[in-house]
Amino acid sequence: MMLAKLQQDYNLLKKQLFWIKLSYDECKIIGIKKEYHIDEFGKFETLCSRYSRSIDFLIRKMFRTIDSFEFENQGTLVDVVNNAHKRYKRYYSS
Repeated sequence: MMLAKLQQDYNLLKKQLFWIKLSYDECKIIGIKKEYHIDEFGKFETLCSRYSRSIDFLIRKMFRTIDSFEFENQGTLVDVVNNAHKRYKRYYSS
């Protein structure tokens, strides 16, 4: 059951990453300028909004689901991020 939840959250995160990449590609074409059209500004605003929602989803959903899967104490958001950092160091440090 927990593995299914983890897979579901992962699939939702992949969808969010698709939309972030789409927004990023649009903004990359616009580039850095001194002044922007309102439409261009809107595309940057959309990118920032999608990025913010995805980070929130990653921390509040994915990391908490992983903590539950590993029977970690979830606690506050800071605890969840610290658990993710410890997990990263454990799996990716040489």
